[in-house]
Amino acid sequence: MTTRPLHMHATAVAICGKGVLLRGPSGSGKSDLALRLAEHEDCQLIADDQVMFEQGKDQLIMRPAPLLAGKLEVRGIGIVSHENIEQCALHLVVDLTSEITRMPQKQQMQTTIMGRSCNRIFLEPFEISATAKLRIAVQLLD
Repeated sequence: MTTRPLHMHATAVAICGKGVLLRGPSGSGKSDLALRLAEHEDCQLIADDQVMFEQGKDQLIMRPAPLLAGKLEVRGIGIVSHENIEQCALHLVVDLTSEITRMPQKQQMQTTIMGRSCNRIFLEPFEISATAKLRIAVQLLD
């Protein structure tokens, strides 16, 4: 049985080669956080605004929507061209919110996408430490 690709309103980046999905409502800081992460040599944009998922052999593969590949929304400036990579396996889901639990329960650290369990954290994207926290989470959740 073949699973149809999933299309999600989100942003995806790779940190040290590990795919990170940034989820949140419009205006929650997905593109802004991706822009700040892209300043680091070991971080690349995969997709902004629309992420396509496909089932890989042992993992979910994230790709940009074809019409938006290599594009990034910079609020106040517009849609700009931005270097991106074509695909990356999902490693971590980040739900953007301003309500952060200091010490989350283990069940809060998981979510499901296309029937697969995924590591998840919650992050306040506009905190000055957001990029550092996200990079730490990628390293810790191996």
